[in-house]
Amino acid sequence: MLRSLKEQGIIKQGVELHIGGGEFSIYPECGEIIEKYVLSGFTKFLAIATNGIVYSDAIFKAMNKGKACIIISIDCGSRRLYRKIKRVDAFDHLKTSLKLYTSTLKARENTFLKYIVLPGINVSKWEFKKFLSLSKKYGISGIKLDIDGRYCRANNFTPEKKVTDFMKWCIGYA
Repeated sequence: MLRSLKEQGIIKQGVELHIGGGEFSIYPECGEIIEKYVLSGFTKFLAIATNGIVYSDAIFKAMNKGKACIIISIDCGSRRLYRKIKRVDAFDHLKTSLKLYTSTLKARENTFLKYIVLPGINVSKWEFKKFLSLSKKYGISGIKLDIDGRYCRANNFTPEKKVTDFMKWCIGYA
């Protein structure tokens, strides 16, 4: 797809790319794309939304050179809730990836953890504190807080007071 966009002149030299909506690191072309578009200098920067389960050495190299960042959506801090939210028991894989991605200062600075508030599932101060503990354990200071889009649409973009109160608490606590 990137090749086609480049050939059509839609993406040009110096563009900043953001990749999301799927697990980029599982594709066999991941390393080639990083080499061809990021490390070669074609793109200015690459931001990748990921679940962090699968580690990619190519992504790490780009992060370590300050050419890419990852935003890992964890959405909790415990194995039990992680399994419930992600529908896969991969908490240990996630922690292994976090350890690898944060093994250098430059890469650590380009690693962000995301907590998507899922009303009825992870609106929990205890869970958010565990999430921050993971962040601290791996030296990650970049935290992102978001709210589930499906919930927002279903509630006419007006979250319940308990949800907004929780998010305000999270911002103040972090």
